[in-house]
Amino acid sequence: MKRDAMAELSTEPERGQGWRLVALALITVLVIGIAVYYVDHRDIPFDRDAWIQGDPDAADPVVETHRAAMLKDLLSHHPLEGMNRQGVIALLGAPAHRTDTAPNELWYPVSIRWDGIDPSDIVNLVVELDAHDVVRNHRVVEYHRH
Repeated sequence: MKRDAMAELSTEPERGQGWRLVALALITVLVIGIAVYYVDHRDIPFDRDAWIQGDPDAADPVVETHRAAMLKDLLSHHPLEGMNRQGVIALLGAPAHRTDTAPNELWYPVSIRWDGIDPSDIVNLVVELDAHDVVRNHRVVEYHRH
């Protein structure tokens, strides 16, 4: 009889441990998910050298660039409107070589996410110049494949 009571006592913690393990696993997944989201969506100060080196068109598709994280700071603290073409190129480097854009537009790839061999998300900064090569406007162009 004493042996049966011991058996009952020894199985009781195992039942409680199962739920604890499930709860611990869920909490771990949640914490990792939040950390990945935070790292992926953080803003960092604009750094000219890092921007120029971080061209996603030139990078290996596996390499993550910092341009997306710098975009908000760039547009908030470095007003592009009123700059001339040479000033923009001095700040952001050479624009992407595109054949499908107007000659008065400078395109800067910000981020590209790949799904196999195809891009699934593309973000570009487009700087529009007037007839005197002065920035009149900028816009962020996004493509998201569904």
